[in-house]
Amino acid sequence: MGRAERQMKEFGEYINITLEELIFAFSNVLNLVDTRLYDHHKQVAYIAYEIAKELNLPEKEIKEVIMVGLIHDIGAFKQEEIDNIINFEDENVENHSIGGYLLLNTINSLSHMAEALRWHHRRWEYGKGFKGINTQTAMISQIIYLADRVSILIETIPKNILSKSEEILNTIEYEKDSKFNPELVDIFKKISNKPSFWINIVTQYKEPILKNVLNFKNSKVTYEEFMDISKLFIYSIDFRSRYTAAHSIGVAAVAERLSKLCGMSENDCKMMKIAGYFHDIGKLVIPVEILDKPSRLTKDEYDVIKQHTYYTYHILDNIKGMEKIRDIAAYHHETLDGKGYPFGINKHMLSNKSRLMAVADIFTALTEKRPYRESMKKDEVANILMNMVNKNKIEKNIVEIAIDNYEELYEYNKTNQSEAIKDFYSIQNRFDSDLKIINGFVVTSST
Repeated sequence: MGRAERQMKEFGEYINITLEELIFAFSNVLNLVDTRLYDHHKQVAYIAYEIAKELNLPEKEIKEVIMVGLIHDIGAFKQEEIDNIINFEDENVENHSIGGYLLLNTINSLSHMAEALRWHHRRWEYGKGFKGINTQTAMISQIIYLADRVSILIETIPKNILSKSEEILNTIEYEKDSKFNPELVDIFKKISNKPSFWINIVTQYKEPILKNVLNFKNSKVTYEEFMDISKLFIYSIDFRSRYTAAHSIGVAAVAERLSKLCGMSENDCKMMKIAGYFHDIGKLVIPVEILDKPSRLTKDEYDVIKQHTYYTYHILDNIKGMEKIRDIAAYHHETLDGKGYPFGINKHMLSNKSRLMAVADIFTALTEKRPYRESMKKDEVANILMNMVNKNKIEKNIVEIAIDNYEELYEYNKTNQSEAIKDFYSIQNRFDSDLKIINGFVVTSST
């Protein structure tokens, strides 16, 4: 029995994946959002770690510093927001800080880190910038801010990092007291004396250092914790577009219920739910402007969209213990005739679970309202599904069970999606409200 299979049998209680490992995996996903941010989050996590270590922070806080560093830009969805992030002067960056804070607050296991993420672009302003903010939160935020700006400076200079380290240090020192906490600048100056510090930042050798501190081997999460943390992945995908704000939740719900109707075991049903959660994780690579397009896609845009399942496969392939989930999730656009995408595999390589996921995805998409059409009625859904069966695209037996139990699947889907949609609008309303407050503060402080 393989490792993945053993882990799937534990879904009723524990899973051999740690919280830290999932955060690290999510950081790898963020690398794909924009090539300009490639390795940025790990650079920030490493720089922040070295500063926190020199500060002699408690081990628990050092781990938190690393984890916040690994995911600090989760709220940056749009091109404009990323453009602002990569500018050292970092104007107009509050949007992604607020978005990331609100998103992280929906994850029970990670909500304690939300405040630090919220203020990670707050300037020191001679000590006035962090008045009224919890001391520990303020320190973590300031560490991440300094580390973030150092990483941005590194990306704007030639790769001979040692020859440019003094220039970077001078730039940071120039902003001492205005942008950055002077205590942290002094610490940064101290650790900058080691050439290995700079070389670690720009090479892959920082990864084992971070993993060793996070210590992946020490703990494992419960099934409930795993599902909670998984929302970080799901919401980061679905909340990028108001038109698909609950799609992954819906697919997970339909896949879970449909697998039960097909006679699968409880553990298999849980596996299908998880695969539904992750099936579109590759869409983080797709520009939000395409995902959020209110009309039908052009052929070129559709060709871009088709790449998402390729990235789903490789993202999950990098998380140990997710092998079975990887295949179920990533093959949801493969077809029985071998003409699907991205791998063009045929029915001989498609498990029953992969075939079921394809039906769950299509069923959910057809019953959702889209900007260019209303949600489809039962007869329309049934006709489309059976037409695909007749063209040897999807599994007949699974489609027949889905149609026979249409009302049950539809209601179960809508119940689950309504909760996600409620979260989406709650986050959107909070985001708009917080942004207005910040804009008002900016106007007031400049007069």
